[in-house]
Amino acid sequence: MASDLVVALGQATVGGITLFGGNAYAPNETPCRPQLLPARKHPPDEHIRATYVRLPQARQTHAVLGCRLGDSWGFVQGVNENNVAVGVARWQSRLPAVGGGLTGTDLARLALERSHTALQAVDVLSDLIGRHGQCPTAASGRFAGPADSVFLIADSKEAFVLEAAGRYWAILECKQVRAVTDVALIRQDWHRLSPGLASHAIENGWWEDDGTKLDFAGCLEAEAASHWPARRRWGRATLALEQQNGAIDGHFLRRMLFDHYDSVAGLRTHWPPAPLAGSFMTALHAPEEPALAWCAFGPPRIAVSFPVWLDGELPAALQDSDDIVRQTRELAAFDNDGDRRRLAESLERLQATFDQDVEAVLPQVRQLKRQGDAVRLRNQLTALMQKHAGLFAQTCRRLHGAGEPQSVRIEVEEFVAYFS
Repeated sequence: MASDLVVALGQATVGGITLFGGNAYAPNETPCRPQLLPARKHPPDEHIRATYVRLPQARQTHAVLGCRLGDSWGFVQGVNENNVAVGVARWQSRLPAVGGGLTGTDLARLALERSHTALQAVDVLSDLIGRHGQCPTAASGRFAGPADSVFLIADSKEAFVLEAAGRYWAILECKQVRAVTDVALIRQDWHRLSPGLASHAIENGWWEDDGTKLDFAGCLEAEAASHWPARRRWGRATLALEQQNGAIDGHFLRRMLFDHYDSVAGLRTHWPPAPLAGSFMTALHAPEEPALAWCAFGPPRIAVSFPVWLDGELPAALQDSDDIVRQTRELAAFDNDGDRRRLAESLERLQATFDQDVEAVLPQVRQLKRQGDAVRLRNQLTALMQKHAGLFAQTCRRLHGAGEPQSVRIEVEEFVAYFS
């Protein structure tokens, strides 16, 4: 697993709304699947089982919309009902990996389930890392990949980067824009440092005991082949954010996440660490606003961003996104100019329809959310997501020369009648 994460706080965006987004990369065509977790109250003695660790459950967990790779327990990125967003990337520190800890995706899910604000999510993460440590993901019975994590955490007012090595961590408060990739980048600009880390670094000869402020990445980073391309991706994302600072909106952020090619020549400008499994973007409004994320699956420049609502019920096509990924890859295989042009025009129209639908229903959705009418809210948002899944299937069939299936026409007609 590898990730790119970005955040733009209100002063850097067009509407003054914090925007959060990320890409998840995974080998072997591992799918990225959205999942909705309802809010729940739990008895005092309840425990949960993460990937490797059994730990006490919180008395109250919040509703979460998260994206997971394959069948993993944890989330690569997500947003909760309080409009707190968390994403995770992985990096290699010089601390030895040990078994039995929490994976980065475990930690991201637990922070989303247990946090009212970004600052509380930082406290949840730092406490869990200090108590349980970190563990790499297992593959074929063996630990695979880096064990350490970099988290980007944001809400409507503030954002933080937390970089963790073993049971130690450093925290940086973000200003206007920030990008995160699979490498530690906090040096001496941290605002909080894990207790005991400075003593541990000095004892191991990684830092001089001369009273200077500890360089977190400088003394803990290990040599890793993944760090150089991650820095290059970080630099590219940071440049794009800074150039657009003050004029960033959701459309720009979605395009930036898909931007794996030069926009003029159509040539690849850098090589991602693995195939793109999914992209995620959300606008972080006040906690009383309905949480919405834009989720895309499959190859960039072909993938369509589906609006996914936390207050609805995911249709089967989005719960198991394998069919969407397969159809997207089939469309990406079009090999002549005419087909590619027709494909681009069709997908642009489809994305515009999704955007227009969201803009049209948002006032009514906000009103239902304020009124506490959860049943009508769930029904309307579920119908909207079903409509979009049907329109995507219809578009794919038309592009492949097949007829429009009757089931798709019925779904669309029912949705139009429902909202009229």
